Amino acid sequence: MCAKILLVGQGLAGSVLALQAEEAGFDVHIADDDRPIRASQWAGGLVNPVSFKRLTLSWKIDELLPVMYQFLTAVETKFQLKFYTPLNFHRVFASIEEQNQWDVISEGPKGKYYSSKRIENRNSVAVEAPFGIGEVLHAGWLNVPHFLSVARNYFISKQKFHQQTIAEKDLHKKDNMWVWNEIKFDFVVVCSGVSLTEWPSLSTLNVIPNKGETVTLNLPEADWNEMIHFGNFLLPLDTNKYKLGATFDWSPTDEFPTETAKEELLKAFQCHIRTPFQVLQHNAGLRPTTKDRRPILGCIEENGIQFFGGLGAKGVLLAPYFSKMLVAHLMHGTPLDHEVNAKRYLKS
Repeated sequence: MCAKILLVGQGLAGSVLALQAEEAGFDVHIADDDRPIRASQWAGGLVNPVSFKRLTLSWKIDELLPVMYQFLTAVETKFQLKFYTPLNFHRVFASIEEQNQWDVISEGPKGKYYSSKRIENRNSVAVEAPFGIGEVLHAGWLNVPHFLSVARNYFISKQKFHQQTIAEKDLHKKDNMWVWNEIKFDFVVVCSGVSLTEWPSLSTLNVIPNKGETVTLNLPEADWNEMIHFGNFLLPLDTNKYKLGATFDWSPTDEFPTETAKEELLKAFQCHIRTPFQVLQHNAGLRPTTKDRRPILGCIEENGIQFFGGLGAKGVLLAPYFSKMLVAHLMHGTPLDHEVNAKRYLKS
């Protein structure tokens, strides 16, 4: 008889873990309150191997990228649908120093992620790029809302999706099993992002809410199909439709869109790209981040409630690799990497 697992939360982390766990042989159930406002719903879904702040590679990129590709290929095959789109990612250099740094890196061992070719500013839309443009290789984007919707409907069709809120008080232990709604589970994994107030056993986990806002624009004169980064990103979604993002608010008071953030995004856009635009939509959500910028896996208490989250803005890259690690840990007792193990939050 296969082990039964209850996942609380069906954002990006919960959805990826659910599909990975089912593939490994778990009997997966999901409980989610289906809130309309969540980080996963508005997220750009960008995959970018390069951190533009210092032109460094993303943490563990050589390990993360192959697992992400493997997972997304399997999921697209399973559902016969397209979720992921490889796209060129063009970085508008902020200075001549950054351009020179890029040229040096592109000729070195890390060059497989930094194209050495010079990108021409060939778009009909006028992109202000006085110092030139560099191209990031192996970039792309995941249509996160589409992916989440398909995953949710899949588990609904299997009668394994429960649309309701769960708190720790709703669970009890019996014969070393977790019991909820008269169903026994071998494991419970909370994947609810920043919402940990109802989980006392996880209270020591330092999941920091970071508010991000995006704006969806109609650009009637735009005709390019590359992601552009000029301090903010501009992502092509459909014909003349682009997502502009994202802001970072480390001390949010709520998770709703603000005019201040909208004006900040539009001001940056107009400083770098000269083209008519119309605002179609404005969204906000809370990213689950951590102080050390590492995900959180596992449990604090021995044989306690598990957690999977803290993926921040790199969720598409991180989720497949670390959900696979957590599945192996639950199924076979494979140790978790110390960098991501929830027990790092235990007080010494």
